Parts: sequence; C-alpha cells; structure tokens
Amino acid sequence: MNIGDTSSSRAGSLWRGLLFAVVATALALAARLTLFETMLGTRTPFLFFYISLAASAWYGGFPAGMLATVLGSVAGAYYFMSPRFSLYADRPLDHLETLIFILTGAFMSFLYGSLITARRRVEAEAAERRRAEASLSAADRRKDEFLATLAHELRNPLAPISNSLEILRRAKDDKTKLKTVAIIERQLRQMVHLVEDLMDVARITQNKIVLRKRSVLIGEAVQNAIDSVKSSMDEKHQRLEVSFSPAYLRVNGDMTRLTQIFTNILANASKYSDDGGAIRVTTDADNGHVRIAVQDEGIGISAEALPKVFRMFEQDSAVIDRSQGGLGIGLGLVKRLVEMHDGTVTAASAGPGRGSEFVVTLPLIEQEEEAPAAAAQETAPTVAHYRILIVDDSVDSALTLGWLLEAQGHEVKSASDGPSAIAAVGSFVPDFILLDIGLPGMNGYEVCKKLRQLPQLKDTAIIAQTGFGQPQDFQRSKETGFDAHLVKPVTIEALEKIFQNLHPLHPPPSGTESRGTPSQPS
Repeated sequence: MNIGDTSSSRAGSLWRGLLFAVVATALALAARLTLFETMLGTRTPFLFFYISLAASAWYGGFPAGMLATVLGSVAGAYYFMSPRFSLYADRPLDHLETLIFILTGAFMSFLYGSLITARRRVEAEAAERRRAEASLSAADRRKDEFLATLAHELRNPLAPISNSLEILRRAKDDKTKLKTVAIIERQLRQMVHLVEDLMDVARITQNKIVLRKRSVLIGEAVQNAIDSVKSSMDEKHQRLEVSFSPAYLRVNGDMTRLTQIFTNILANASKYSDDGGAIRVTTDADNGHVRIAVQDEGIGISAEALPKVFRMFEQDSAVIDRSQGGLGIGLGLVKRLVEMHDGTVTAASAGPGRGSEFVVTLPLIEQEEEAPAAAAQETAPTVAHYRILIVDDSVDSALTLGWLLEAQGHEVKSASDGPSAIAAVGSFVPDFILLDIGLPGMNGYEVCKKLRQLPQLKDTAIIAQTGFGQPQDFQRSKETGFDAHLVKPVTIEALEKIFQNLHPLHPPPSGTESRGTPSQPS
C-alpha cells in the first residue's frame, strides 16, 4: 500500500468515526426522550450519553469520542438539566455532573484512541512482516531457481568439453582433432562469458564498475558484438541482416562495455530464435541520439514477463523451459550498462512465438572528421623471447601455460608456492614473473613484497594472474608492487600484449633461443 492509499484510508476512517458519534448521540438522545423521560426526568442527564460516548470512542478513537463528548454534554445540559431547553444550569450538582462527563469522555477518548492506534500499528507491522516474508520467500525461490539454472548452464559446456577430451584421446586424424579443439574453445568461451557476467553483477551491485569513456564509433561496437556471436548464429544457420545508416555515428562510451551490451542482446536473439531464423540490426539517428534496434523472430516475450525482462535473475517461464535459458542476468547487465552511458533500453514483443525487439538509445557526440586510412608503413614486429617464472599452486595451470609460452619461444620455469618461487630466482633471474594471488601459506601479495626486496629482480616485471577481479583487487595489487593484473583464465594474447607494453622497461635477453619442448613444473 502506498502513502496516498494510506492517507485516503485514514481520512475515510476518521469521517466514519465522526458520523458514528453523531448517530450514536442522536440515538441516545432519542431513547432518553421517548422511553425514559417519564421515569428519569431531569435526573442523571448523561446516563445514556455515557453509552454513546463509549461506543463512539471504541469505534472511532479519540476524534469520535471527543465529538460524542461535546454533543452529549450539550444535549444533556439542554434537554435534561433545570431549567430545560437552556444551556444554563442553575444547580451546582449539574455543573459537577457535566464536568465529570467531559473528563470521563476525554479519558475514554484518549484510552480508546491509544488502543486503536496501537492496534493499527500492530496490524501495519503484521502486514509489513507478511510482505517481507513474501518478498523473502520470492527471493529464496529466485535464489533456488538461479542456483539450479547456474548448475545447468555450467553443465552445458562441461559435457561437450568432457566428450571432446575423450575424442582427442582417440582421434587419429588431424581434421577430427581440429574440430574437437574448436568445440572446446567455443564452450570455454561460453563459460568465461558466464563467469564474467556473474562478476559484473557483483561489481554493479557494489557500484564498482568504472567506465573508460572516449569517442567511439557505435558501428564498431556493434560489429565487435556481431563478431563475438557470429559463430553461434552460423551453427544455427541464422540470417543476420545489418543496416548502419548513417555511418560514422559516435558516442562517448567505453568500447568494451558497449560491445558487451550488444553482445548480450545479440546472443539472446540467437539463443531464443529457431534454426534458420532472421535477426536484424538497424541503426538510425534523430534529435541528437542514436537508436540501435535488434529484432528477431524467436519465442517472443509474454505480456506478464515484459515489464520484468530487465530485472536481475528474472525470466519468463517459456524461457526457463528452453534448454539454454541462461541465468537471467544478461539483460539486467545491459540495462545498467546502458544507463551508465546515459542511455535507455526498451523491449517489445507481440507475444509468445512472435519475436521480440530490443532498442538501445544513446546520446550522440559531435561528429569528428574521419581521418584517411594511413598507409601500411609498419614493419613486422620483432619477436621477443623472455625468461618467465610461473608461480601457481595449480600444477595443471602452470604446466599448460608454460607449454604455451615455450611454444612462443620463451624460457619458462615454474614454482608452486612462495618459498619455492623465492628459491627459484636465486639461479633463474626472470624478465617476468606470473604470480598467482591465492597461494597456500604465503599469499601472492606477501610473495610480491619479498621478491621486490631482491636486488637481482630490480628489472623484473611481476604480473598478477588470479581469479580475484574486483576493483579493490586491482588497486591492492598495484599498491603491493605488481606491474600488471590479469584475471584468469589468462590468454596468450593478453600476456603477449602485457609483455609488449612493458617491453621498454624489460628488453628481451640477447641470444635466447626458441624452445619448443614443454618442461615440467619445477
């Protein structure tokens, strides 16, 4: 119940109480005049008005009781005191009876008013408690549904990954192996995307997402999103129709987050559309805003679910019933990220089975003149080979990452904890140390501080590679002395980019040869 409804209810209750007081006093007066006039005369002038007073105070509280007190005192004095039909009483006893009646009326009105107020407070608290219990029950139900869906979503990619690994063990020809590796890569990307969405939910809930805004082409963000979901669309033989008009529309935004917005919308359109369906992406500009619309011919959205489509962990039952229902967080993230870009996002659907349309509207910035394409003057970069120490308590993680780095030509050693890492640099001075944070015994922050005290590591870059990816984790690693912070799973591309960024400070060692044979963790 909102404030307006509460005020209206209280006003109605007040007027009903006052009306009751008037009617009760009138009935008491009528009974006294018609039934008991001969018997009582001018004696006990307020006897019946005590009854109407008590009833009015009980029904309507303090206001009704006080009105009954006033009406009863006036009626009693006028009709039943000497001289009659006058408000003036000539007997001292009548004055005393009037005073007693008024004091009794005030006391009873206050008493019953307090009881009614207490009763209403208890009823309001009970109603609020029932609402809270219903809300908690609904939240608990959504939590159970979310955990069940999360388990389902994690099993989805794990099953083909497990099957693919078994196929790799038995495969004889390279073609089968390549297809199997592609399946593993695709399913792994799905899991990473799932984990990143969950981490973003935590960041948004704590208001810890920071946008790195700049002037970006909105078409580039949409194209990046299309590239991300194109393979899943191709698998389902879906037709993608794209229309950018006009071109070179720019917004002030974070390219990574804008790409995430359109990736989530396009992924949903693909997921909830049948094989061979069409998905259309169109843009247009009007009144200083760009409008990006994504239409599909999929399962649609029911009228009941449409208002809740952007709520976290909320899904239409028709969506949940599908094999790839998702966690119900993608569109919630979309809404929050769009709002952080000062934009809006809306959803529309004609109903189940009739497709849906999602429209993102963002404010445009002043157009910049497009620079002509620069001639390709860059020469191929020189491949650098580094000495790298991997510190990770997960032997499999260190082993596989070491293989990948050695395949790039780097010299790699590994350690499983802080003490062994400190011991390793006594004979192996690395250019880069890839240091996990969650190490047993001595955590990565403590290890980093101790390594920074060693003189032979003055030119060594220490890179955090960890599952901790909150903003405070990045800040703490920076304050501890890490040169960079990467969130697992770490790709070779990300590492090579870090190596290149730190290259001026840490030049490649001379005479280092490429090593193609994987080494075992030390």
